[in-house]
Amino acid sequence: MKIDASHSFATDKTRLWNLLMDPAFIKKSLPGCEELRSVEPDKYEAIMRVGVGSVKGTYRGRVEISAKDPMSSYKLQAQGSGSGSFVKGGATVRLTDQADGKVVMTLEGEAQVGGLIARVGQRLLDTVSRWMVSEFFKQIEKEIRS
Repeated sequence: MKIDASHSFATDKTRLWNLLMDPAFIKKSLPGCEELRSVEPDKYEAIMRVGVGSVKGTYRGRVEISAKDPMSSYKLQAQGSGSGSFVKGGATVRLTDQADGKVVMTLEGEAQVGGLIARVGQRLLDTVSRWMVSEFFKQIEKEIRS
C-alpha cells in the first residue's frame, strides 16, 4: 500500500520540525495512538487502537526515526502487530518552504499489511490510512493556530 500525502502549513520550518520531533504531540495527534514511549534516542514503542471495517484491535510496535536532515527531512520506519495482523513500512517526511511563507509537509512511503486486517479490511485500508493522515494534519493545524 502506497502512502502519499502533503499539506501546506502557515508556520515556519522550525516550529513544524519541533512538533514532528515531540513524542507527546505525536501521541495526542495521531488517531488511535494510546502510547508512544521513547526507548532510545529516535526509537519508540507504540500502542495504537485501530479499526478497519469490522476488524478492530490494539497493535504494539516500534517506530524509528533515521536519516534526519534537521528542518528538512527524515525517514520513519514502523512495524507492529496485534489482533492476528501485522503492519510494517516506512516513509520519508520532507518539509519545503513555499514562496508565500508557508511550509509544505510531504509524506511518501509504503506499508505492508498482513493477517486478518488485510483479509477482511483490504478494500478499506487505503481509506483508513488517508483519514488518519488527514486527521494528523488537522491536529498540526490546530496546534499551529493555538
